[in-house]
Amino acid sequence: MRKGLLFMVILLLFLSAKIFASTVIINIIETGIPENRSVSEYTEIWEDAFMDVFFESGLIISNDSILRFETKPLINIFEYVVYDISEISKWGIDFIIITQLDYIGNIRQPSEINFIIYKVRTNEIVMERMIEGKTYRSTREGLDDIKSIVRGLVPYIR
Repeated sequence: MRKGLLFMVILLLFLSAKIFASTVIINIIETGIPENRSVSEYTEIWEDAFMDVFFESGLIISNDSILRFETKPLINIFEYVVYDISEISKWGIDFIIITQLDYIGNIRQPSEINFIIYKVRTNEIVMERMIEGKTYRSTREGLDDIKSIVRGLVPYIR
């Protein structure tokens, strides 16, 4: 009888606990690639890494279509991607992550990667960072390194 009562109390505590997970939209943008060329392998690796790492971290994640600009935009990329913040807020989105992959010439990997993490509820940019691109010996090495970079972004979402 006591074990049953104890089990019910523990179960009620777990069921009554407020469960919360941030909702995140990922936007990947390629620059410096002609429109007639297919999506870069490394762009897809970046997208996969975000989806894997954020899902494993317990975040609710969605991705938008990969955008492509033949040249690097002169104004802040944020203005291209986020055009109706009030509508996005209505959807219950907590964060927007914009990752801009800048390709130069025929290089397979991006030469520069820019991140913007935007918190929708407070209308603020939480983090903005640029890193240099790397050359990887294999796709697996690239995926592992990119996942470690993405893991470094998770604390900004918490």
